[in-house]
Amino acid sequence: MHSSFPRAIALSTLTTAFVGLGATSLLPACGDANTAEAGGGAGGERGPGNGGGGDSPTVPRDTPPPITANAVSALVAAQNTFSIDLYRAVASSTEGRFFFSPLSVHQALSMAYAGAAGATQSAMRDVLHAGADDAAYHDAQNAVAQAVTAPPAELPADAIAPVVRLANTLFVQQNYPLLPTFTDRLGASYGAAAQAVDFAGDTEGARGTINAWVAEHTEDHIPELLKPGMISEMTRLTLVNAVYFLGQWATAFEPTATFEETFRGADGDEPAPFMHGTFDLAATSNETYDAVALPYAGGELHMLAIAPKGEGSLAAFEAEFDGDALAGVDGALTVERTSVAVPKFEMRSPLMLKAPLRALGMGPAFTEADFSGITGARDLSISDVVHEAWVRVDESGTEAAAATAVVFDAGAAPEPLESRSVRLDRPFLALIRHVPTGAILFMARVDSVTAAP
Repeated sequence: MHSSFPRAIALSTLTTAFVGLGATSLLPACGDANTAEAGGGAGGERGPGNGGGGDSPTVPRDTPPPITANAVSALVAAQNTFSIDLYRAVASSTEGRFFFSPLSVHQALSMAYAGAAGATQSAMRDVLHAGADDAAYHDAQNAVAQAVTAPPAELPADAIAPVVRLANTLFVQQNYPLLPTFTDRLGASYGAAAQAVDFAGDTEGARGTINAWVAEHTEDHIPELLKPGMISEMTRLTLVNAVYFLGQWATAFEPTATFEETFRGADGDEPAPFMHGTFDLAATSNETYDAVALPYAGGELHMLAIAPKGEGSLAAFEAEFDGDALAGVDGALTVERTSVAVPKFEMRSPLMLKAPLRALGMGPAFTEADFSGITGARDLSISDVVHEAWVRVDESGTEAAAATAVVFDAGAAPEPLESRSVRLDRPFLALIRHVPTGAILFMARVDSVTAAP
């Protein structure tokens, strides 16, 4: 068996103007709040005045999380509904292929939601599908994070266990006051500790500090999440989430079984290297689409690929794609001996998410915002949401990185055994999921495999 392994990183950042990384930056809605001493969390440990300096401070999450299985299931359902909502919103306004981590974006926005109030809170609750019990919602975030980062219950003796890591932090203007209720919530439910930076006096230094944190938590795959101009001297707070995934296919493709074929891309035929293998896989094929789930070692993570049939069929499938459609695909999957042909590809996707999020109903968070749960005053609003993601799929697996920021301003194929066949030789949708919970970590539209990364 080929023993090399895939990696996937997602970051999400919401910023003025990222896979397993998310960041939220806030600017003052008016005036300058750089006058008060920074507030702290319990015992003063989580306030920005105490979090600056050091290497990537974190706060231990509550363990075990005091939450029921029903609350966890409800949150995963909310996350997945948001994931599909956001995918469709991005797809409707984006030409060509893209890749992102909805889990990272959802976590970053959820940290901002912890400080929302009034109409802003109501709008974000609807978009995030958070439900009425905010405490249970945030506690469940903690529980889901612990579930998806846990090693698989069973692993073959010669396999390398997949690694999923989630990291959160907040960068705050030095001496800018945050409410202890906000920092305590982010510490207990998201493991996020505050780090003090000087947006007002050294914007480039603050940008470098944030980018360094992102690079550290994405194995240097996202070296510059925040480009020049994405934060300013008016930025007061940036919330950051990082998701990192490293996983070996349950059975890797043999490099000797990779050879050039034709991918029928959105803009015409493309010669591309295709990987071939015959495995026991959950798959289905009907008149509407082919689908196959490619598992990672341990079986608790997989990449589900759905390839609609017919010219222009991916756009039509996306227009109707929702939770029921995904459940229908899942229900149709059966495990059989399956021959698969999967293209190798690599892509990098910078996405500006403010417009899609506004289209989903989150407008109040960007204009006339009320984040008084963060500072006690209505002095912050989100200026923009930036997400960058990178992915590579090859014989050993999938390597990917993504970042989201929320900023608040102030050869020949082997002879197959008798089996069914699934060929991903046309545009397809891909999801990387945590099987026990059903949580979607990454999503992609792949309508080209040879375009520049």
